[in-house]
Amino acid sequence: MLHVASAAVSMAYTDLLKNQSMLLENQVTERTRELVASQQELEQAMQRSNALAEAAQAASQAKGDFLAKMSHELRTPLNGIIGMTDVALTTELTDSQRRIVEIISRESFSLLRQINDVLDFSKIEAGKLELERIAFDPCRLVEEVGESFIFQTTENGIELNVFVDPAIPGALIGDPVRLRQVLLNLTGNAVKFTHAGEILIEARLEKRSGDQAVLRFAVVDTGIGIEADKVDRIFSSFSQADNSTTRRYGGTGLGTTISKQLVELMGGRIQLTSRAGEGSTFWFSANFGVDPAGRGVTVETDRQAGRSILVVTNSTTMGRVLSVYLDRFGVVPVTVADAEGGLDVLAKPTEEDGLPICAVIVDDQLSGINARTLRDRIKALSRHAHLPIVIATSLKDVVTGEDVSSLGFDHALAKPVTVEDLKAIVRRVTGRVDMDPSLPSKPSSLAADVPPGEDRGPRYRGRVLVADDYLVNQQVAYMHLTAAGFTVDLVDEGIPCHQGRGRHTRSGAFVQGGRPP
Repeated sequence: MLHVASAAVSMAYTDLLKNQSMLLENQVTERTRELVASQQELEQAMQRSNALAEAAQAASQAKGDFLAKMSHELRTPLNGIIGMTDVALTTELTDSQRRIVEIISRESFSLLRQINDVLDFSKIEAGKLELERIAFDPCRLVEEVGESFIFQTTENGIELNVFVDPAIPGALIGDPVRLRQVLLNLTGNAVKFTHAGEILIEARLEKRSGDQAVLRFAVVDTGIGIEADKVDRIFSSFSQADNSTTRRYGGTGLGTTISKQLVELMGGRIQLTSRAGEGSTFWFSANFGVDPAGRGVTVETDRQAGRSILVVTNSTTMGRVLSVYLDRFGVVPVTVADAEGGLDVLAKPTEEDGLPICAVIVDDQLSGINARTLRDRIKALSRHAHLPIVIATSLKDVVTGEDVSSLGFDHALAKPVTVEDLKAIVRRVTGRVDMDPSLPSKPSSLAADVPPGEDRGPRYRGRVLVADDYLVNQQVAYMHLTAAGFTVDLVDEGIPCHQGRGRHTRSGAFVQGGRPP
């Protein structure tokens, strides 16, 4: 009986195990089926995702192609408009007509900049924008950016200064076009949003290691500023501080975005500090190579053989810029904030002066006693009656000569002050032709001796072939070249053709000629 009971129990356990095994097998089968279904769903989801990604990429490519095509199609007639307005400005116009044409020209350039912003943005977004690596002069580049805005700032009563750290190497290797673009974007914003006060464009050497240099650029303004909660939006695509900004000041909202991306391509970063109503500071760093062929800017001078120049300006920024540059030239700067301070310095006995003062640079924007009155009072001092007095004034006044000989000053210094122009002034008032051998000698804008009203451009002889498939471009080129003295032939393309014209191709130009002997 015991064996029978054991057998029954054993069979029961066996059945239980079979049932458990079947249940487990069914569960595994069900889980496997679910896993397969999940895997199939995942694969389908991945396929849909890949299809969407491909569609997005195709859409992005189509958008980039469309923007590139439209930018070209828009810029071609726009360049024709700009060219024709340039031609119109060389003709005889009444004052009202000239003003109208100048407005057309200015607005056309504004539209062209916005079109270029959209095209650059599409290139960067598609990863198709590559930086050049060529040698350039960083000092001259920064100064030229300042000169681009001087007429706007002068008209608006804004003080514009440019400062380039003398420690920056004389020649760098990088992409000067894109660096200039960033500086123009940031300075353009500063000019747009600054209605009083000053703007400073500066470049400093942040770090140098062997043949590599890191520069720090900044554009500082006293404009409307930006509220703290809106600062982060400034570098977003198609975004400005708010919609009213776009309506009031215009623009695509791409300038700072493009600047940020270009700076990152140059291995740097861009930042903004700002307070509403108090102004803004945009600054960025960028990496460059150092051109071994470029001459350095460090100058050792014998100060015992030097002299002092008195700088009278109530602009702290301008005083600092002139002081650094004069010190670079081996001239001891004596800076005062007003006319009374300058007269006090000149009234001291010679033995208290230290190095003798050989000239006075006077800011034309002095408060209180103005520049002309200060000049008269200096000339009235018997000891300084023959002291050269330099007026620091706007580039417009320097070009017209209004504040130089007609107002009794000995020399004029254009603002914003450039290294070359200040060097030319210092050479004149000190007679030190060997003052700074590290700087290239080139004609200063102050040295122009062409009488007013005379033709400043050379006349040419020669024959020019212009190949362009856009009729307006042909007409613009024809007018400019014939006015310069050339004989001009016009064709639609550069492919040789016995009839002289053929199917339309990408335009090009072939120039042959030269200056008269």
